[in-house]
Amino acid sequence: MKKRCNIIGIKSSAYLTACLCLASAAAFDYGFLLSNDSRIEAIGNNSYYLNQQNEVSAWLKIPFGKGVSHYLAAEGLYRFEYDDRTSFDANYADLQLFKYVWGTDTGRGFLEIDAGRFFTADATSRIFAQNADGLRVSFTGGQYAVQISGSYTGLLNGNIVKMRNAKDFDLPDDEKLYSLADKYVNAMVTATFPNVFLYQSVSVQGIASVRINETMYNRFYGTISIAGPIYRSLMYDACASMGFSQYDESVTISPFAKGTVSYYFTETAVNLDVLFAGKDFTGITSMTAYSSASEPEFTDILMAGISVLSKPADVSLFSAGFDAVFDGTEQYEFKGCQYNLGVVLQIASDVQSSIDWIQYIDAHSSGEHYCELSFKAKLAL
Repeated sequence: MKKRCNIIGIKSSAYLTACLCLASAAAFDYGFLLSNDSRIEAIGNNSYYLNQQNEVSAWLKIPFGKGVSHYLAAEGLYRFEYDDRTSFDANYADLQLFKYVWGTDTGRGFLEIDAGRFFTADATSRIFAQNADGLRVSFTGGQYAVQISGSYTGLLNGNIVKMRNAKDFDLPDDEKLYSLADKYVNAMVTATFPNVFLYQSVSVQGIASVRINETMYNRFYGTISIAGPIYRSLMYDACASMGFSQYDESVTISPFAKGTVSYYFTETAVNLDVLFAGKDFTGITSMTAYSSASEPEFTDILMAGISVLSKPADVSLFSAGFDAVFDGTEQYEFKGCQYNLGVVLQIASDVQSSIDWIQYIDAHSSGEHYCELSFKAKLAL
């Protein structure tokens, strides 16, 4: 199953965990995390099936000196998956993080260097959002920030990190504990200018992904984004990209754009979102655009939605959202809609649980219907 990515962002486990963190990494040199993800799914008009995932991960942080940006960090995991619908089970192992970080104040700004395996996301979070092996250099000054990174994907576990690969690539062996991903060399350059005018922030980004194999499959992206306040608690965030994809001798050019308008109350945030992915638009990291049974990518679609995120107490986080989907292959006629409800509970400082309901209803094909009830739990040790 590919990575799920919701444009309203309320299903992102990373975001929820940031809101209700399990433990303070700064207080420990190492730790363990046990997690359970039980999903009851129904595809089309079929019966309900169990999709089970259990994971144990361990992390380690070794500081050098007194600086917060001078340390070695590592995180590894073991994962068990079982799909009742297909009777498929698998065991995977992965080293998700292994990096050395060095940072210093130069007097004109802060310089930081990351070397090893680390997570990187582009400005849209829809083109590239995954781990890779490489080097990243960041410099933050008073009026600007610059980040340059280069990475390689050929040593990643292709069963953990899902990518949109060339047509001639043999898919990773999902029965292996560790199956190598396709070989790409990636480069990303980002320049950010905060408070350019009226507290607005502007970013410009370029991405290149070049395949290291006999059959060429190269992708290039240019992105510009702008974000800031509109009036008091009313904020916006918008970005637009142009993607260039070259497979062998075939070249395609396609746009991508998304925008969010958010209003922040004391304990609640309301978001209005719109997303457009043009014909033949192809990202690097494989993601599910909406919860259809066919797990579609961000290609040839228009989506609009609303979401609410509320944190009435330190121990709870509530979310709800609705999205309408329009099919670009059919002159953007209405294709279907999805909605989701969720709650996260911080039972104790090191125990977190959540329950979520997701349903997608297709306007034309009952075979695309999908619903899911998931139960998740995390225990930090």
